[in-house]
Amino acid sequence: MIGLPKSGKRTLLNQISCKFKHTPIYSGDLITALKYSKFNLLCYHNIDDNSIQNHVNPVFQKIEALIFVVDSSNLADLNNSHVLLQSQLNQLKGIPILLIISKYHKAQITIQEIVIQFELIKLRQPWFVRTVGSDVSEIEEGLDWLYDQIKHIKQ
Repeated sequence: MIGLPKSGKRTLLNQISCKFKHTPIYSGDLITALKYSKFNLLCYHNIDDNSIQNHVNPVFQKIEALIFVVDSSNLADLNNSHVLLQSQLNQLKGIPILLIISKYHKAQITIQEIVIQFELIKLRQPWFVRTVGSDVSEIEEGLDWLYDQIKHIKQ
């Protein structure tokens, strides 16, 4: 999981942990790890070089999917979010992407506008979009989709 600072990543992980009764494995300044029922989530908080590849130990971890969190209430950061996502996609080709639009209850832009701005339709890899407002209930559908995509790729 990655996104710009203050995009809602920590809040989202806390909500997932509370709602689905999962316990954080580790929480620090750079990474929060959460064991979800079907897979482990690693959230990278502050990546200065825009590359999660540089923060992953390939012996222990393989990136099988990307959860990208974008703050829909902050129009000023949308372009920077798009640039960050594109830099990750250039390095992580072919993996499924779950785009989580956070703070959707305060959104200043529609889902369709974000899909167009982020050029998701042009992607050759599977992608799915979920919104999260003040409640995290819709996120489970996105996580289930992501798990199914990972399972399909491994077959």
